[in-house]
Amino acid sequence: MNKVGNIDIPAQLKLEYFDHKITAAELEGEQYNSLCMERLDIFPYELLHYTGIAAFKPWKQPEETVPSLFAQWKNIRSELEPLYQQRDVKAAAPLMKQGIALCFSALFWMNEEPVTLMQWQEKTASLPFSTVNFAERMQFILQRPALFQSFKTLEQLMIELEKAFARSLIKKKKR
Repeated sequence: MNKVGNIDIPAQLKLEYFDHKITAAELEGEQYNSLCMERLDIFPYELLHYTGIAAFKPWKQPEETVPSLFAQWKNIRSELEPLYQQRDVKAAAPLMKQGIALCFSALFWMNEEPVTLMQWQEKTASLPFSTVNFAERMQFILQRPALFQSFKTLEQLMIELEKAFARSLIKKKKR
């Protein structure tokens, strides 16, 4: 584990793109005892889970939590569209990071698992509910997050994940 401020970043959450710089103050208080849509780009629930700190586990209740991720994505998407039209990739960068984190969260949580960034390509390939070529498309996005095409690819992934989530709910009801 790497020591960053007061928080050890567990191996499961290490990915260069998300270069976590987290202080204990960011994870203090009661805010993570229920779904809080702030700072999902640092994967706070998974960070607490992997470090053994008791907190809400949103992946255990995907029917209630995953729709919030898609709603948050739609807000971010509406902010990103004009930024890319203006070619303001610098302003788009933090929003793209949030969008990418939401995408990972939606994929893992709909499969009732915490986000795992370590060897994520292999892990995502084994999830029962996903999209076609998720790993290849996400790899493209992570390598070139500032490109308009990366934004459009992320947008398409989120649309497909929303459909996969609907399929997962239908299969659950049939059980």
